[in-house]
Amino acid sequence: MNYQRLALAFLSIGTVSAWMGTAQAATITHAYNLNNTLADSYGGPSLVTNGGTLAANGYSFAANQGLNLTGAISQHKYSILVDYKLSNTVGYNKVIDFKNFLSDAGIFHQDGNLTPYPVVGNNSVTVGNNETVRLVLTRNGLTGAFSGYFNGMQQFSFDDTATGYGSFTQGIIQFFQDDNFFGGLEASAGMVGKIVIFDDELSSLEVATLGNVNTIVPGAEVPEPFTIVGTLVGGTAALRMRKKLKATDKV
Repeated sequence: MNYQRLALAFLSIGTVSAWMGTAQAATITHAYNLNNTLADSYGGPSLVTNGGTLAANGYSFAANQGLNLTGAISQHKYSILVDYKLSNTVGYNKVIDFKNFLSDAGIFHQDGNLTPYPVVGNNSVTVGNNETVRLVLTRNGLTGAFSGYFNGMQQFSFDDTATGYGSFTQGIIQFFQDDNFFGGLEASAGMVGKIVIFDDELSSLEVATLGNVNTIVPGAEVPEPFTIVGTLVGGTAALRMRKKLKATDKV
């Protein structure tokens, strides 16, 4: 085998590996960059507001003027990334409601800590008033493992198999709005700059790579994931090399 044929073999293997990596890893299915639009960059359902103001840098809201989203997420397996800040982090303030307001359970800021109420978290990061943070929630549909992260650092993780705590009722996500069990009082004003949804659980290493709000989320700004583009480029290069080798063989 000459050097050209060896290069073709490696290029072909790399192309197949890229496709395999894309198939095995959690991938982005919906991205909301909230730059003067509530639309999904991937053409899915749009976010719906409950008041608030949309601008080039995100969506600003008063208490209980959050967002909701229907039909964009699996009930049991997913990852969600949210870049946001709250003007008040004292006491309990609900960030995500899983049960469409039919339960007081949900993801809260509790005095700046990430709390999956009523489950106790194990926080290492405390977020203050008006401090922007990147929240990532992940749930494994097979094992029920449910985890939460602030700026790439895990704040809690537990087995959610029995309770289904982190399963979304009818696939509805409620952001920054409290349920009625405490009169809607456990909510804060704030701003959200980005919401990204993945089709499966991200590993702790993958979440760490996403980092904080200053880290670009690959594939969220541009609908076509880089791996697919790279695969197409690699495939084209391999095809051209094959044609060149065939022409050489004829001589």
